[in-house]
Amino acid sequence: MSFSYFTSRLLFKPRNIHLWMDNAPSTNKNRYIVGHYAALIEAGVFDSVRLSFIVSGHTKFAPDRVFADVSKHLRGEKYYATPQLCSVIRSKTQSVTVINMEAHSLHDWI
Repeated sequence: MSFSYFTSRLLFKPRNIHLWMDNAPSTNKNRYIVGHYAALIEAGVFDSVRLSFIVSGHTKFAPDRVFADVSKHLRGEKYYATPQLCSVIRSKTQSVTVINMEAHSLHDWI
């Protein structure tokens, strides 16, 4: 699912966004990503898009350790929908509280 698809369904449409991305040239710091957000600005979807990149060595950051732990437990598991993924995470790790958010509840969370 693309970011554009996601933002087109938001009840609250932000005009300015700030995205934090991994500092990876092959996936986040390339002309296609930057061009995509430039096109969204040009199309009037956003007034501005600010891209920030996490510094090298961020894997020592606590949320990244938790994500690595969860990823390790998900290897070899089968899940085909969000509720199944949540169930697998709940059964495999005690370090994460899983909150299943429906699309309509996202507006309240923002």
